[in-house]
Amino acid sequence: MAVTQTIKQILNNNVVSAIDAAGNERILTGRGLGFEARVCDIVSEDSEDKVEKRSTCVMTR
Repeated sequence: MAVTQTIKQILNNNVVSAIDAAGNERILTGRGLGFEARVCDIVSEDSEDKVEKRSTCVMTR
């Protein structure tokens, strides 16, 4: 079964920010991935080349 993500923001023709089913934000890259895409479109893992999970780093002293 393919994992799907919902587009949150289109950064350019090849890079989009998306939210996966668990609510994690991911940066997806793939040739033409953002071309003619719209916010809230569904992207399957078959169409992306590279996925980077975005996390918040909190530094404490």
